[in-house]
Amino acid sequence: MSDPLQHVQMALSQLAGLLVVIACVVLWVRRRSGWILLALIGECASLACSLAFSLAPHAFQNTRYLFLLWPLNALIFAAGLLGYACLDAPRRADVTPASGNPS
Repeated sequence: MSDPLQHVQMALSQLAGLLVVIACVVLWVRRRSGWILLALIGECASLACSLAFSLAPHAFQNTRYLFLLWPLNALIFAAGLLGYACLDAPRRADVTPASGNPS
């Protein structure tokens, strides 16, 4: 992988993953939802796979189960985010804010 365009593509992909991790951390700190924690774990593991693939692509070629692990982590992230959106977020929207303002 000596093409500079490939390096930029991998860096942008990892930057996007890092921003998703930061967003999950902010959500988890504010809401303390188990679903968000699940999404955070999945995204961190997926980001680790992405980083490992960019640093040592031959290890992925030699170890076939790693290609299964990467989309499995993405599935864990998606399940956590969907669980939060369907089960936690609507329930929290029904709670009246502490300030008493319904906005």
